[in-house]
Amino acid sequence: MTLDYAPENGRRETYFIATELMNVLPPEIQSEVKWSRLYTAIIRRGNVTFLWRIKVYDSGPGGLSTKTALACAEKAKRLWVRVSWQDRKGYAPYLAPGDFGEPQWAKHTFEELLDKAF
Repeated sequence: MTLDYAPENGRRETYFIATELMNVLPPEIQSEVKWSRLYTAIIRRGNVTFLWRIKVYDSGPGGLSTKTALACAEKAKRLWVRVSWQDRKGYAPYLAPGDFGEPQWAKHTFEELLDKAF
């Protein structure tokens, strides 16, 4: 998980923490952070690997975005899908028209991708 935190000076900072540590943060910090989940993703054409950051909202306008994006990410773990935003319906997965086989992942570790992305 990632968290975005803007302390009193107003400068937003991003931190990466293990999911199991989320609940041990002090309440004053928990109430101020914005959570995200990171997924390693790939664009088949060109074999471009990237990190898909899904902001996690419990409710409100962002709730639909979170719910549908996480569902797409779960489906993409098993199948080749293209993800597209559908106004007022959230993200929708579109199944690939054929069998593209296993993804050809770049030879980068997750940590290396984090270094490049942030």
